Amino acid sequence: MSKSQIMRQAWSLYRATVAEFPETRSRAQFALCLKEAHRAAHAATAARREWENMSGEEQYTALQKMAWTVKHRAEATGRAADTEWIKHPDDAQTVAADAWPRVAPALTRNEQSDEPHTLTHILFAACTQAAHIISRAEYRHASNCCQLTSTADADGDDYTQTPLDILPSVTAAPISSPEDIATTRAAIEAAAVDSTERAIIRALAAGHTVRTIAAALGMSKSAIQRRIDKIRARYLAQA
Repeated sequence: MSKSQIMRQAWSLYRATVAEFPETRSRAQFALCLKEAHRAAHAATAARREWENMSGEEQYTALQKMAWTVKHRAEATGRAADTEWIKHPDDAQTVAADAWPRVAPALTRNEQSDEPHTLTHILFAACTQAAHIISRAEYRHASNCCQLTSTADADGDDYTQTPLDILPSVTAAPISSPEDIATTRAAIEAAAVDSTERAIIRALAAGHTVRTIAAALGMSKSAIQRRIDKIRARYLAQA
């Protein structure tokens, strides 16, 4: 915050104080307002300096830790709808990646604010917003994918096929009995970390292609394929 901004802030605070308490009109009162404006400017500058003194890795780590803080705070206050999907380190990394570009604009707004916040507050707000946006996107993706699978069911597919065609080389032995099919399907779906991955598995098992699912979800084919690769890796790790 520049000297002129500090002075404008001091006059603004002084006018507001005098308007509410006319008897405080004095040089001494303005000096107090100027002191408060300097304090606020220092707080805003401190938040930016703390952030910029971190390395990129330290910033990313701080945001990942904050993602878990956001989740725990939401659970404690009974408002976990936007954070219940955060269950694994990969999820915290996803929040951090979305929150990171939000920090710089937030620091700029903080410097222009009458009541600047600490860096911790700014990171918490950035991760909260990121978790909300990702949660809404996951919900839309899962809803679209469920529409794909329900369409296949309406066409008479009884969904007895396992999604092994999307996970090549998962098992070398053929699966034929209903019990084996059910067991394998459950194991594969257990390797999914969120509703989007579970819906992708079901859609693929119902016969939809990666391209079809990507179009329905508004995701790229490579993003869908990366999800499938991760599911395969988790399945093999637990097999």
